[in-house]
Amino acid sequence: MRAAWLRLAPSSGPIGEINDAQRPDRALANGQYLLVSRVAYDALGGHEALRDSIVEDIEFARRLKSDGRFRLVVAEGTQLVRVRMYRSLREIWDGFTKNMYLGARGDLGAIAGGVLFCAALSVAPPLLALAAVRRGQRALASEALAVTALVVAVAYQGASYVSIPRRLAVFAPLGIAMFGAIALNSTRRAVSGAGFEWRGRHYPVRNDAK
Repeated sequence: MRAAWLRLAPSSGPIGEINDAQRPDRALANGQYLLVSRVAYDALGGHEALRDSIVEDIEFARRLKSDGRFRLVVAEGTQLVRVRMYRSLREIWDGFTKNMYLGARGDLGAIAGGVLFCAALSVAPPLLALAAVRRGQRALASEALAVTALVVAVAYQGASYVSIPRRLAVFAPLGIAMFGAIALNSTRRAVSGAGFEWRGRHYPVRNDAK
């Protein structure tokens, strides 16, 4: 599940809270690998109950956890299975655009915080370094670039955990910036009423973010 960590929308919370039965407000599921008992599936109405949901995996997780009769557990399985979610930049952009806003339940505060956090780890350090260089403040420029270096170092250490080649860690700032841009685009399309495009179909925004 290489890209599962990207699905941790701002309102889903940390894994500990997602797996805590006492926190029904924290729920998450990754669509490629859902293992659910027939009893729970039928009791919650199966996929028929999710026919109007765009992000149906997360919506199913929310229903399952809030029901109270069943236990939701998000587990790490990178040594057992693997999946390639998308095969092009366009698919990545469109796929996560439809997920971001709805995955965050339309929480504009959480989305704004996430976007600012992404900016602080990606575009802000190089821009601050450039501004410092222009003012002749080399020490400040070095400090700003050190943030980018730290982001790459952390990505390098964590890459193998999610089965990503470590050499790709150098692109971490770019990926984080794109993540923030997708969140903004997802919010724009939802708030404006434009809806989402996915695999040749148009999905209007309905009740997913409620």
